[in-house]
Amino acid sequence: MSRAQFVDKLERVFEAKLAIAGNFAIADETSADSNQQQTNDVFSEKWDRHERSDEKERLDEFQREWYLKLYGFASEDALREYLAGCDVVIDAGCGLGYKAAWFARLAPHALVIGMDYSDAALQAAQNYATLANLFSCVATSRVPACAMAASITPVATR
Repeated sequence: MSRAQFVDKLERVFEAKLAIAGNFAIADETSADSNQQQTNDVFSEKWDRHERSDEKERLDEFQREWYLKLYGFASEDALREYLAGCDVVIDAGCGLGYKAAWFARLAPHALVIGMDYSDAALQAAQNYATLANLFSCVATSRVPACAMAASITPVATR
């Protein structure tokens, strides 16, 4: 599928036209809620430290292994097989998007949406701009209306 076809699918998932630049989409206006702003500030700083860490790759590998174990996948191949049946994968709270990028690589046929409230979503878009099926979105209250539709299989609720 081409980038343009993935953009079209992304807008259908959100049931709205989005502001899109490359693989970065803004799905909602920034919230004025001070709690959300505080969360944004804390997590943006956390993700910035992670991005600059010398141990980034080791931490990312640890997270992938943890994810497989937590959700009962015997291996990465088992997760790949599971994702083969997904048209859309949403990684809510994606942070820097490393798991969303992992899903996008394992399921190149699927639209993968990494959503986060923090500024890390922009960093994720920059880090994984080469993955045609991955879009990073800043989203506060606008969760895709079809997120509960049968065609979208939640990866984490196996």
